[in-house]
Amino acid sequence: MRIGIGHYADVRNYGDYLFPLIMRQEILKRIPEATITFFGATDDPCGQINSVQIREGMIFDVALFAGGEVVHCEDDMLSNIYNQFGIVGIEKPTDVVFRLPEIGEFYSAWIGLGVPSEADDVRLRIEKVAPKLNHIAFRGYLSAEIVRRTCPGLTVNEVPDLGWLINTLDNQDFNEVLGDPYIIAQGLEHHCDHIDDVANALHRISYESGFSIRLMPVTDCWNDESFVLKLNHAASGRFGLVWPAPDYLTRRKIIEKSKGFVGSSLHGAITAMSSGLPAAIIYRPNNDQKFRETLIPLGLGGSLAPTWLEAPSAFQSARKNQNLIWTIANLNRGHLKTYFDFLCREIRSHVPSVGAH
Repeated sequence: MRIGIGHYADVRNYGDYLFPLIMRQEILKRIPEATITFFGATDDPCGQINSVQIREGMIFDVALFAGGEVVHCEDDMLSNIYNQFGIVGIEKPTDVVFRLPEIGEFYSAWIGLGVPSEADDVRLRIEKVAPKLNHIAFRGYLSAEIVRRTCPGLTVNEVPDLGWLINTLDNQDFNEVLGDPYIIAQGLEHHCDHIDDVANALHRISYESGFSIRLMPVTDCWNDESFVLKLNHAASGRFGLVWPAPDYLTRRKIIEKSKGFVGSSLHGAITAMSSGLPAAIIYRPNNDQKFRETLIPLGLGGSLAPTWLEAPSAFQSARKNQNLIWTIANLNRGHLKTYFDFLCREIRSHVPSVGAH
């Protein structure tokens, strides 16, 4: 069985890199005879993903795209990111999501995706493509409702964010030594009005928790590296620095081995919470729909901080709720296991002559 998995690992964003690895792991557990190929919008092989560029006439028995806030029409944004890294992309990078039905001969599906906007151009593409898919599952109720309004009568499922499986990924031996117990911190410049506020908030979190702070870029496409270097300067060296930034699987392990996470990365936070650790997430209430639809319905809204000034309170709230965080993490892993059991049965039922290719 030939399975193609679309991805945006080439934007060099933490979660987007790990989603295709999660998909491969979960499918091969249930369909071990499958031959899996990763395909994306660029000629970047993306390290161990070993991706190929999407092309005309590309056909698999099954075509899947899983994880991320990717149902949009922001081709210019994606192209600008690719230009930033000097990699070559197709004219419309969003075709990796919207061409899925023509790439999967017998079965195609969107799995655990998000829809950041209900703009007219997005709804038009959803209206054209979604009914041709065999299966659709979104990671939150807000995204699901956009598609339900756009395609009345279409079966639209909801599933936990795939990030709750990040800490199940196989990894090479982990030999990072960061010293005393630490909290990982990361940030985005456009979530910060005054960098001194960030430094002061992290100093307070360190003082109240008794743990040191380690600054680490979590994602690359949004200039995490530049921000943590500026933050390190503003903090006058009070914090440790994970530098240079290691590969994404190692970053994941560094977060798992920590005492918590503070930053603007949804999947940096979910990596911590998957291990029962506290997290404080700085977000913009009017723009960051993904946080509202993935965390608040789970009872984790107390981890959200609209500004860095409120981050210490959010982290303290999360520390008091670590038992709840651990329970939610286990429930989501269980839901995802059941979901992948269902998905792989669906795939087998649609593809004839399994093993014949």
